[in-house]
Amino acid sequence: MDGKKGILRQLTEDSKLGIALSRAQNNPVPENYKMGRDVLFKFGDMERDFFKEAEERASGFYIVRGLERKLTETTFQAFCFAVGQTLYNQSYQSGNEDINSGISKRESKQLARPGEKHYFGEIVTTLNDLCRLAYGVDEPSTQMKKEMDSLIETIDRSPVKITMPNGDTLESKICARMDVYTRAKDGAKTYRLFTHPLFSSNVKKNFGLFPQDLTKRLSEATERKTAAHYRLIALLGRQDARKPFIRTAEQLLNDLGLLSAYKAQKGRTVKLLISIFDSMKEVGLITRYEIEYMERPGRKTKTPSKFTFTLNEGFAKTK
Repeated sequence: MDGKKGILRQLTEDSKLGIALSRAQNNPVPENYKMGRDVLFKFGDMERDFFKEAEERASGFYIVRGLERKLTETTFQAFCFAVGQTLYNQSYQSGNEDINSGISKRESKQLARPGEKHYFGEIVTTLNDLCRLAYGVDEPSTQMKKEMDSLIETIDRSPVKITMPNGDTLESKICARMDVYTRAKDGAKTYRLFTHPLFSSNVKKNFGLFPQDLTKRLSEATERKTAAHYRLIALLGRQDARKPFIRTAEQLLNDLGLLSAYKAQKGRTVKLLISIFDSMKEVGLITRYEIEYMERPGRKTKTPSKFTFTLNEGFAKTK
């Protein structure tokens, strides 16, 4: 029995939701998917809080809340994009696009403010599908699946704290792993996940727009994806495409988590930046970029001082 169908049948047999889900699976997904600017803005905070208590070993493994796992910041960022894409697509297929709640409409009374409603996000997805969306590959490797499975297990035990614009804090898991269906013959896994409330927040009015094959385009544009690639995508996705997006060198390096690397190896980091910018052009998120340099007396090399990006209006909300 197929894992996704099995877990849905188990959870929703003989229910109206089960019938709706069965119909939704046959519905197409749109050409582009939306992610709310609220969650794109907070990806960095989520990542920092998640790795805050992590102890990194020389082997590349982390100890997170007593668990030793092979985790990377790149896998974390890729996972967040895959979850956001899955949530929007399943919301669209299920007729819940406006509230971006996934396959159901589970209202959160506790999080709602006066005069508004807030919904949890709920998705059902396989480990293979998550890895395909996260890494942009048709056939995820065993190592990819092991790292993603380890991340999901660790995230389920590690809530992150987010500070809201009004100063309130929200402590919640990025994804709560509600159910796991494991197929006996090959160990293939299917998850039922509840997503962090920010994933559902304000997608109708305030969103970034991305092509469904975003990560596949990124894989074709670069042989080595880094966390900085995903961070720049999140940064570009929350900008207004009607006007140039400008960042000082220090701001952008800090946004991409490359400030320490730049201080240690300026030339190498600048080459990495240019490579990432070229990848964004190939992906189609920007149409061009400009780098302003600052010349310093007595130095042969020029130092970047400002970056200007022209966004592709096809992949951004412009009003």
